[in-house]
Amino acid sequence: MAAAPGWYPAGVPGRERWWDGLQWTSYERDAVASAAPVATLPQQIPMGWYSFSASGEARWWDGLNWTPYRVRNGKPGADAYAMEPAGLGWAIGGLFAVAGLLYLFIGLFEPGNLLLAALFLLLGALWMVGAGRAAARQKIPAPTTVPLLDDVLRPLPGEAEGDGAGWYPVSGRTLHRWWTGTRWAAYISDRGRVRPTQAGPRAYLSAMIVGAVVGVLALVVMTIGIVLTAGGDDVGAPILTALGVLLLFLAGVIVVSVWLRRYALILPKAAPAQK
Repeated sequence: MAAAPGWYPAGVPGRERWWDGLQWTSYERDAVASAAPVATLPQQIPMGWYSFSASGEARWWDGLNWTPYRVRNGKPGADAYAMEPAGLGWAIGGLFAVAGLLYLFIGLFEPGNLLLAALFLLLGALWMVGAGRAAARQKIPAPTTVPLLDDVLRPLPGEAEGDGAGWYPVSGRTLHRWWTGTRWAAYISDRGRVRPTQAGPRAYLSAMIVGAVVGVLALVVMTIGIVLTAGGDDVGAPILTALGVLLLFLAGVIVVSVWLRRYALILPKAAPAQK
């Protein structure tokens, strides 16, 4: 965990990857007999919080790109529709759009499907908006100022306050969190990308509330659909029933996906097992 910056085996025969002292970078090379001088490496600005706009907003720079995580008026948070990478947003948004267009076509013959078409098209638009914002961020020039060291953002990854400081796994093999030796920091490393999680607990609670509200709404809509079906309504009942099932599925996706990511959002309660 305290290895010095340098070229190390990349896990693939004949390849080496650059370790910057805290994390793996994206730089790889063919293995050579002697290490190349550090001066030959591409220039990389250290990860950290940097001033991002004239308004005083700060944003997390991960060493390669700007991220959706920012500090505004002293409060850490994330952009609306924050997603990474942009390609994921384009792909998922495209799938929703295709589904929406399909239901739109079916709706020409069965009007009950027009509501589903509108919902899928809306979800597709939201994912694509997020992807577009992520792509636009990647085009913004790298920071030119010194990193910010606001107390609300500390301890930063790399800060040691006792023995055993380093990255420790908190879920699976890819998700790690920084331990200072005495406490957990609000920073995770997921597949080599370091991300701040100061707003994680609030995001976790908000997502769970949204999932619960959508779930209750789904049950109400489905109940109305069942009542209308019992009353002989052959038009509105199928639409409401289908909408209720779709909302219930959406609620399940929200709750399950956020619960699976809980270790990335909430600080662990116990100290890591020391090696």
